[in-house]
Amino acid sequence: MDYGSEKWLLYFSESQPRRPAVIRQLLSNHLTTSALFWGRAYGLLDIIALPLDINNFEPTLDELCQKKLLVETSKGMCLTAKGKLRVEELKSKHQFLREPAFFNGFDLKGWEKQFYLLVQVASELSYQNNKYFAITNDFRTQQLFKNWFRRYGKATLLEEITTSLTDFLAHEPKLDAQLFCEQLTGHGRLGQTKAQLAARYRLQIAEIEVGWRDMCARYAKYLLEQNFELAKLVLNYKRLSNLPASTEKTYTLFLAGKSIEEIANLRRIRKSTVQEHLLNVAILADDFPKEQLLSPKIKKQIVDLFENCPVLDWKFQQLHESYPEISFFEYRLCQIERVIAGERKA
Repeated sequence: MDYGSEKWLLYFSESQPRRPAVIRQLLSNHLTTSALFWGRAYGLLDIIALPLDINNFEPTLDELCQKKLLVETSKGMCLTAKGKLRVEELKSKHQFLREPAFFNGFDLKGWEKQFYLLVQVASELSYQNNKYFAITNDFRTQQLFKNWFRRYGKATLLEEITTSLTDFLAHEPKLDAQLFCEQLTGHGRLGQTKAQLAARYRLQIAEIEVGWRDMCARYAKYLLEQNFELAKLVLNYKRLSNLPASTEKTYTLFLAGKSIEEIANLRRIRKSTVQEHLLNVAILADDFPKEQLLSPKIKKQIVDLFENCPVLDWKFQQLHESYPEISFFEYRLCQIERVIAGERKA
């Protein structure tokens, strides 16, 4: 079995068998309220829309079970003890995405084009060369860079690209830094392809690809954290909101003081749809004002009933039998609040 198939082990645990369905939904960007809730509960929201091929997901899981790295149960699949050891081995030997959230919050493909271009331009300018073909013919990429360059100029570009890359790469393993730099195009040299690098260093192409994406994302984060002027280029690729447009409209009306019933009437959608939208926001946004929808009395009733029960083992049917007046919406809001509170304690 190769590293490419074993990468899925990273998203499993020894005690949470429902993960396979959640992983598939998040990677497929099929963001139902249930998928988002369990994604948050399992710490998997960062994988939303990661560029991973899930076409052979089920056959691969079967293969991992045959190798006794995963075990199938009546509720799903879990890591075996052997699988857990393999995860630790993989983490120590292979490249993995250390900033997966960047893929959800930013357009990484767009930023990659921009990064290739700014490195090439800086290199050519440092040699006083004004006659070269740009590495990308993407109009938006070129215009964004031109606008930035007109404002900050050659001196800022050369100083910041040198300073930032030198410092960033100084904290990376030597081989990782080497592979990263060899893919860049500059004056008098073309960047190496991933296939060329894989052959030369006897690595799998998948590892080269993951390493590149990981470092490209983390370099962008580094620019933002250190407040370089180059960070202005990164911000062009930040997504304004992770919420779907319809959910955003519902939430805007809610923040404006509209009730669930009023929002449903104004938007001509079902009350249950409004509630789903608000639950999605509650899952994704830690500052969601849950107290406006969940009274202290109801929250106390729920928490007291499940006092000695882990939050992920709560059962709505059990609550309904004791408090039939409490809705699933209120139950889930309380559960979300407890999940987020647990994250903060951890």
